[in-house]
Amino acid sequence: MSITDKYELIVQKLAQIPFHKKMTLITLTETLKDPQNAIKLLQMVTDIIRPVSLSEETPLPKPTTLEEIAISIADFASCVCFPIDSGVTIDKQGFAQQLLLENSEKLVELMAAVLSDISEAKKKAYIAKFKQQMIIPHEIQQQENIQQALTQLRAAQSKFQTSYNENQEVLQSAVSQKIEALTTEKQQLITREDKLSALVKQLKMKNVPEEAVNLSKRRRENMGEIQQLQEQINGQNEVRKALLNRAQAVVNSAKGTPASIIEACQNESRRLKQELINLPQEIQEKEQLRELIMQDPSDEIISQMELEMEQAKKDLIKLKELNNINGENDDNQQQESQVTYLRQQLAKFKRKHQDLLGRMEKVSQDSSQVDVKMRSLMSTTVTLDNIDAADELPLIVFKDLINKGKAMKAQMGRFQEDRNYLKKEYAVLTRTVEILTQICSRYGADISEEQTTTAMMNTQNLHEARQLLQEIEQAIKQKRNTLQPRMNELQECKRNCASLENNLQQQRQRVKQLDASRQGGIYKLRMTMQKAENECQSLVSEIFKIEKMINLYKLEVERAESEKSFIGLKKEIMIAQAGVKTKIADLRQKQAQVKEGLPNLVEQKKMFSDLVMLLKAKQEHSKRIKEETANENGNGEQIKIM
Repeated sequence: MSITDKYELIVQKLAQIPFHKKMTLITLTETLKDPQNAIKLLQMVTDIIRPVSLSEETPLPKPTTLEEIAISIADFASCVCFPIDSGVTIDKQGFAQQLLLENSEKLVELMAAVLSDISEAKKKAYIAKFKQQMIIPHEIQQQENIQQALTQLRAAQSKFQTSYNENQEVLQSAVSQKIEALTTEKQQLITREDKLSALVKQLKMKNVPEEAVNLSKRRRENMGEIQQLQEQINGQNEVRKALLNRAQAVVNSAKGTPASIIEACQNESRRLKQELINLPQEIQEKEQLRELIMQDPSDEIISQMELEMEQAKKDLIKLKELNNINGENDDNQQQESQVTYLRQQLAKFKRKHQDLLGRMEKVSQDSSQVDVKMRSLMSTTVTLDNIDAADELPLIVFKDLINKGKAMKAQMGRFQEDRNYLKKEYAVLTRTVEILTQICSRYGADISEEQTTTAMMNTQNLHEARQLLQEIEQAIKQKRNTLQPRMNELQECKRNCASLENNLQQQRQRVKQLDASRQGGIYKLRMTMQKAENECQSLVSEIFKIEKMINLYKLEVERAESEKSFIGLKKEIMIAQAGVKTKIADLRQKQAQVKEGLPNLVEQKKMFSDLVMLLKAKQEHSKRIKEETANENGNGEQIKIM
């Protein structure tokens, strides 16, 4: 896979669940250039596959610097890039330093490996926690206690692998048993459905009086349904009337103050909230009715139907007797009326029969959908690998797994006891064989037990046999004295192995409990999430309705406000028109006054023009006099000078 393919894979997977992080190739390259942002993005991705710490483990301090974060990621996530079973030791310090580089190829490789298959990465991280190889210097590794500890560690790792494989096999067998149980249950349901269909056919194939009784019973039921429908129609009409009254009240309140509008909207929102509270109760009641309808008819119902049929037969016999008593004319008229009535009833029953056939088709479609779901449940096999990656785990499968685990727990304990007992016997036998071979090698050659017994029986006398026995006993004592520290060391190793086995068993039990609790918690969370999503959807629909109602109310309010503004403008126009009318009246009065005083005004105008002319003449006369006086004064001064 090229680097561009890895980039595209990272961008695609980050946009999906559970990250919901929309990125492009450009933004990804920019984040990878900055080591801080790159390490944060890697931490977000690798936190999903981080193995859950046990309750006994001491919590590690939270990393603060980039180097500490990179080391903590390399501690549990480096196994995704390297093979686990090959026994290769990983240099986690160097791997962490490579993650801190700009545009680190190891970082991109690790992110692509995790995002390509998250369930496989989780599995690797979980197994690597128990199977990873430790980096030990060569000088320390040559010490005896270190070598013993390493052998114990390898043995414990092999035991862990075997127990892990056994657990997977047990889970697969439990799931297959559950699938078989579901198939048998489905076959039982199919046979039960066939029996019910055969019973219905037998009831249909009975004689005519029983069909008449059934027709009368159906007529009563249909009449009851018609009455229920009429009641529903009346209820809907009442609801419509109430809604119209509320809308009218809102419209009327819109003509008032904004406070009344807000109060009406608040009352409407309270009513809608109360309806939301009442909806789950109605849904629960409908589900109970559906369960009652889907149940098989009991013996009491069948006996009640038989009594009704017998009562209907008696009623028919009485009607026949009454018809025989009446006259022939009355018989003919009654027969004609009965024929018309029966024709009408038959037409009604045919319509009802068609409605029932439509309902039966819907029921058959629902049953086919249920069969499809059952096939999908039977076709899915749950394993330890795909349980973690599954979207949801059925409750039946989860309970069955818990029960099978409890049942297998006692068997595993017995098998472990038998295994320990056989191990002890095998150890004793091997030890005796080693001792006998050493004794034989001390006295000559490798010989069998039969040859040693014949040699001892063929000795010359008892004294030689006793001496031989004493020498053997001395050799045994010497061997015991020399081998005593080794035996003590073996006992200590056995104790350590037993303690390790106990610890492993406890850890397995804890892991099982944690897995069970985790699966239960996940299932509960999913159920709560589904309920919350359903509630959110219902709330969204109700909010959508409320918003539509609010928009309608806003439109009504706007219309009312436009009407109010129009009324205000109308009032202003009326006031302006009244002012204009008063001004026109004043002008007309002034015009009349002007018309009345027009001759006087003309005379005044003439007098004013005459006055103006007189004033102009006076001004010209005064100017002339001034000029003459000025000329005279000038002439007088000239004469004086002369």
